[in-house]
Amino acid sequence: MEELKVDKPLGIESIANYEGNWSEVLFSRLQNPVIRQQLIALLFQLQSKDAKYKTEEEIAMELEENLTLAMSKTDISFQDPVRPPNANSINLLWENPSTGKKLNPRQLSMIEAHEKGHKIRSFRSLTSWKYFSSGFDTSKIIFTPEDFEKYKKASRRKGKVSQEEFKIGYINYLFSGNEIIERMSQLKNYFGMKGSEIFTKENLAYAREHYLDDVGLDNCMKHFLQAITEETEARFLSLINNSGV
Repeated sequence: MEELKVDKPLGIESIANYEGNWSEVLFSRLQNPVIRQQLIALLFQLQSKDAKYKTEEEIAMELEENLTLAMSKTDISFQDPVRPPNANSINLLWENPSTGKKLNPRQLSMIEAHEKGHKIRSFRSLTSWKYFSSGFDTSKIIFTPEDFEKYKKASRRKGKVSQEEFKIGYINYLFSGNEIIERMSQLKNYFGMKGSEIFTKENLAYAREHYLDDVGLDNCMKHFLQAITEETEARFLSLINNSGV
């Protein structure tokens, strides 16, 4: 009797380091009904006090408008190579602070997806910071003199500032709700997750080992991953799988 062939689940290494367009992966996830409802509910839950009367229906309409705009338009600019891309435009002359070289098309796709995420959703309230930062221990971040020089240059900050002073501001920026959710999104994009796939402990372990080498672009992801510790890992996984990422 001929043995039945059963398709085996794809290994993590076969789906990691996604080569396609990361913005399209993001858009696909945000149109998934599970991810969409997670995001709407969370935006409603964590909205700032001055918007407390906004309904989930209104949030859903605003989210749809933002998503439609992000899918239809990408603003680009040709600015100082030190000025990084932002939610308003993608600076095509920006140079990777780690290499001093302009981004390749794939890296531009990664940054574009990150910035479009900012245009689509916003988590700026204090409750958002408390919610998202609970998955991290920033005391575990190793901030070297090389990191200081690289990120100080990228920040365009003028005047004298000590490494420790700069680190405090840097961590406050990196672990705001807005920045955490988009870096969580980068991790899902890295595995080409287009729907409500579960991001597992195995995904995280693989990303720790391979993400930075694979993508060749560290937009603070080294420190982001350092802050996910053995003690905070379970909370991090709950956040990335239940927050409309």
